[in-house]
Parts: sequence; C-alpha cells; structure tokens
Amino acid sequence: MDSELINIVKAQYKRTFGDRPLLVFSPGRINLIGEHTDYNNGFVMPAAIDKGIAMALSVSKESNSTIISKNFKETIELDINDKKLESNNHWSDYIRGVVLEFQKLVPVMPQIKAVIGSDLPIGAGMSSSAAILNAISFGLNLLFDLGLDKLELARLGRKAENKFVGVQSGLMDQFTGLFGKKEHLIILDCQSLDYKFIKWPFNGYSLILVDSMVRRDLKNSSFNQRKQNCSEVAGHFGKNSLRDLDMIQLDKRKNEIKEEKYRQARYVLNENQRVHDASKAIINAEMDTLGQLMIDSHHGLKNEYEVSCDQLDFLVESLIKHKGVKGARMMGGGFGGCTINLIKEDEIPGFQIEIQNKYQRRFGKTCHFYDVNLSDGTHQIIHS
Repeated sequence: MDSELINIVKAQYKRTFGDRPLLVFSPGRINLIGEHTDYNNGFVMPAAIDKGIAMALSVSKESNSTIISKNFKETIELDINDKKLESNNHWSDYIRGVVLEFQKLVPVMPQIKAVIGSDLPIGAGMSSSAAILNAISFGLNLLFDLGLDKLELARLGRKAENKFVGVQSGLMDQFTGLFGKKEHLIILDCQSLDYKFIKWPFNGYSLILVDSMVRRDLKNSSFNQRKQNCSEVAGHFGKNSLRDLDMIQLDKRKNEIKEEKYRQARYVLNENQRVHDASKAIINAEMDTLGQLMIDSHHGLKNEYEVSCDQLDFLVESLIKHKGVKGARMMGGGFGGCTINLIKEDEIPGFQIEIQNKYQRRFGKTCHFYDVNLSDGTHQIIHS
C-alpha cells in the first residue's frame, strides 16, 4: 500500500470538501498462473498486490454525488438514486455499475462525495477495473453500514462489470482484490469458490512485471468471444462449463467442433492442470518446475488461446534467455499489458537494462517495470 498515494487523496479531499472522510485502499492483483480459467469455472492462483486505488469518501448533503479522479483530472456528478444511469464508455462506468447494484439493496441512498487516486497502470493486466469496483462497493458498504461480506461484494462487482460495463469477466479479480493476504497467493476454485492461501516460499526471488505498454480494451477486444467459444464447446458436450469436461472427452469428439474452439478448450483444460502442478511446486519449493509451468502457460496462451501479441511474445522469449529468470508469461486478459516474471533479486538491475534496450530496438518504445509485493485485500485505512 502506497502511503504517499493515501496522503495525496486525503489532502485533495480535505481541500475540496473539508470534512473527515472514510478512507479505503483497494489493491490490484497479479495472477501467477491460471489465465482465462476463472470464467470457465476453473482454477486460478492470484494474489493482491501493494499497488491499487485509494479512495476518500463520505455522505453528501447535496442533491447529486461528486466524485473526483486524481488520475484522470476529472470531476463527475451523478444522482446515485437515478435508476436510469447509462454507460458512457468512460472510467466512471465502473462506479455507475456498482451504484445500480446498490440501488437493489438500498431504496434511497444518501448522495456521496469522493476523491479517487491510483498507482495502477490502466490496461496493464493488474486489474485496475476490479480495484475500482471493489473500492466503491467496499466504501459504500461501510458508509451505509450494510454488513455485506467480502464474497457478496465480489459478486456485486462482477455483476456490475458483466451487466453494465459489458466485460464478461469471471470472479477472480474481484475475489482476489477483496480476499488477498500479505505474502500469500490464493488457490481458488472458481466453481465451488473454495480457496486456500499458500505462502510464497522463494526467498531471494521476486515477481517482476514488465509492461509492454500495449494497451487493450477488453470490452472491445476478442475477450468476450473467447468466453462465448468456451461456453459453446461446453454446451456441445452437455456441460455447464469446461470445468466439467476432461481431455479424454474433448479429444474423442474433437472432429465435431471447429479447430479454433478445440484449441481454446484444450488450453483451458491444460491450464487448470498447470494450476494444480504449480501448487505442488510451490509447496515443495521446486522453483524450476514452477518456472517451466509459467513458460508452458504462455505458449498455450499464445498458440492455443491466441490472446497474446508480438510485444508480449518478444518479452517472454527474451526474458527466459536471461540467466536470472526462472519463469515468464503474459498475464491478464491479453492483447497487451504485462508479463509476470520470476527472477533472482540480484539479477534485477542487469535484467532491466538488457530487456529495456532489446525492447526499444525492436519496437521503438520503452517497456516499464513493476516490482510487486503480495499484500492484503481491500480494507479501511484508519486515520493517523
């Protein structure tokens, strides 16, 4: 959690509104392995991180709510009791979507005033979208004393993203942002929602994100089509989701479905197995095995699920040639964003210089690096 970010948001709130707000921090997330499996009711291995969204908010006596974004340098006003709120293809859609879900719980809500700031890059695969969904839902839950638990808030945020924003995501991002635990990964079964924490065992190694600086909009990318394809394959086999299908069944009737859909379904089934294998590797502190599973995951995302891009592929292939890198793969929805990399800490300075120079020569742009720590989920910040 960035205390400087908290102080900036708190100071802006005080200058604008004057009173003492409720403070919330909502983290972004990484996903070590298990990509595009959540909306197929599969397995994932994410963690909350120490970058995210800070929000200061309180009840307003005005007729409309006022929400200020530090990052976008914008102020929006809306009536949070307006049942005809519409999507504007704007960052505030995430707030509008949550507000519409809260209208089902509270017939008439007080208006609010809020300031939001973030140190999460947008579109980089760290789920800035879930971070803002969690921030506003967690904040409103506290502000209106509704007593919703974390799982209810995660589901509420997913509904807002699916129905209002139009991205057919799974529950992983919202769940991770709310349930995260410092120094731990989460192994989540997205069908039963059973989960367990697993402590990061590799001292002397860090998870470094390399940002391709290629930005994507999941709503307008092929993301939703991937989900539709997977649903169609599951339906063809009489299953509710790919989680209920095994590789023997899929291969036996592969000629009945289009090659593209077969490849995508095959990737999902293999990725679910990789999550199980990665869990064992972490428990047994088998770093080389974990690293190879990450590389295999990327190749599946590239060749079978087809959600990578030239820049991500270049980064992964360059990264795994570096002596300090044990594993690398693209992370997030795809079509741009970051790679996640397991690297020896004393190799990081040289690794950054080497990769940055290679990337600049190849694509004429500078990639960015983020050193992330596994952190706690969305929580209230107590004023000092």
